[in-house]
Amino acid sequence: MKFSGRPNDDPRIMPNVSIDDRIRQYDWGGTPLGPFTQWPEHLRSAVDLLLQTLTPALLLHGQERTTLYNDASAALLDVLHPGMLGVPLSRGWPEMAANAEAAIDLAFAGTGNVMKVAEFTFPRGGQAQTVCLELSLAPIPMRNGLPFAILVLMHDVTGNLRQESVLRRDAAKFEALFEQAQVGLSEVSLTCGFVRVNNALCRMLGRPREVL
Repeated sequence: MKFSGRPNDDPRIMPNVSIDDRIRQYDWGGTPLGPFTQWPEHLRSAVDLLLQTLTPALLLHGQERTTLYNDASAALLDVLHPGMLGVPLSRGWPEMAANAEAAIDLAFAGTGNVMKVAEFTFPRGGQAQTVCLELSLAPIPMRNGLPFAILVLMHDVTGNLRQESVLRRDAAKFEALFEQAQVGLSEVSLTCGFVRVNNALCRMLGRPREVL
């Protein structure tokens, strides 16, 4: 495992310490993963994969869903960082454990899957902020093919959804103005046929919408 931390760094008093340092310094002996020096190769390889992933990601291990995560996740997790490290997901991030339970169970059963949109609430700047995430869950198998952990990639799609919401709202406003206008309005195709007309144009032409 490629850790960059110095042995004497204490992550508890260093707010900007990296996640690989925190993992190296953590007392894993009290967790299902066991002492860090005794980790098997498949676990070390999985954590290496996690730390090299540029996208915010979680590694959930075993039945307790013991949680590790990468540096890219720290800003996203906000106040949950660094308390989530090394604890069961249900304790470190209860909302994730509840919202994604079915997807997590499916991945641990060996089937990768995607949750298109999941909403989570974080206290940021003294206020609750909703963040929308797309989750990609992939099982990490041992040599016998059984998953011992899963990798959860977290894509923040909040901005995209807000933009889509604005576009839908603007489209609805335009549609209302189109229909309620007192002047005749129409949308015409490239072949000069009517695509749609409003009520005012139907009255002006004396023909029903279906005919036009």
